[in-house]
Amino acid sequence: MKLVRTGAAAALLLSAQGALAAPAYFDQPDRYATKRLASYLASKDCAGAVNALNEGVKARQRDVLLAAGTMYETGLCVKQSWDRAAHFYQLADAAGNRSAVQRLAGGYAVEGRDGAVALWWAAHEPGNLPRACVPQADPRTDAEGFEKALAAMPPALFKACVYMAGVYASIRAETEFPSEALLRDVYGDVEMQFTPATGTIGWHQKMRERATGVGTRDAARLKEDDRPAVEHSLVNYMRATGERTLARYKKPDGIDPAITIGHTFSFFYELDSRVGAGGSVK
Repeated sequence: MKLVRTGAAAALLLSAQGALAAPAYFDQPDRYATKRLASYLASKDCAGAVNALNEGVKARQRDVLLAAGTMYETGLCVKQSWDRAAHFYQLADAAGNRSAVQRLAGGYAVEGRDGAVALWWAAHEPGNLPRACVPQADPRTDAEGFEKALAAMPPALFKACVYMAGVYASIRAETEFPSEALLRDVYGDVEMQFTPATGTIGWHQKMRERATGVGTRDAARLKEDDRPAVEHSLVNYMRATGERTLARYKKPDGIDPAITIGHTFSFFYELDSRVGAGGSVK
């Protein structure tokens, strides 16, 4: 137990100090910079992607910083490195990218990394994690108190909390508006019920009426045999995300079977006169 947490306080303090001492960033992300990087990745042009990445990182664009973390975490067009990924995720967090916290919590929770740091990041936005997994000490201002609370956790609870935080954070980090649903104007809520003891996730989609706006597909042209897939595109997407995430983490034994983690993912549209219609999820 001590080996897992050795040096955690120092790492946590450095993370907090680094965020507070970070230089100024642009208030609004440069949409062109992000799309330019995405276009290179989509066309599998790694040289162009790395060049676009370097330009975005130099300009401290928060969405590009997050993308840099993802690229290093997965080894996409760069040499895979969790340390480098965590570095860019922390820069993205300091720049105001809300997705970075979940990626850090999920990444550190992977077996062989640092569970204490995973819980530290998870405590920033705990959502519906069990209260027993979230110390009362503020993770950003009282790292020492936070680590003491973790050290007082029973070993079985600590392992269970790291597992739960990893799965929960990763699903929240990876959830985006699925392209099929966005294309077909399907939006609504998807409810998650995660049962850690069995390592299973139940999903329920509550679809709102389909959007009908300029540039959307004509519903009359939709084939009848396509309707089930379209109407269930949100829940099918979340189910696949959940299965992929569960495979990433090793479930410890002895988790309280009464624990469940619920969360509602809301897929909705935002209209922006400058860019037209777009999809969002929270």
